[in-house]
Amino acid sequence: MRFAEFFAGIGLVRMGLEKANWSVAFANDIDPLKEGLYSTNFKDAENHFVLGDIHNLDAATIPTVDLATASF
Repeated sequence: MRFAEFFAGIGLVRMGLEKANWSVAFANDIDPLKEGLYSTNFKDAENHFVLGDIHNLDAATIPTVDLATASF
């Protein structure tokens, strides 16, 4: 099963879901510092992480997933 992680931060939700055999399809955060930390934690970040304001995301670029998460 695949998920999208909004307000991803450093990827803590991803860490938990991957232990339950989920795979990330999309991640997003507005903070460049968090993007850097996420990229340090996950070497595949360039394949699915989008830096930017959630209000400016193009819905057509977000893949279809089984679960969408949002961390605050």
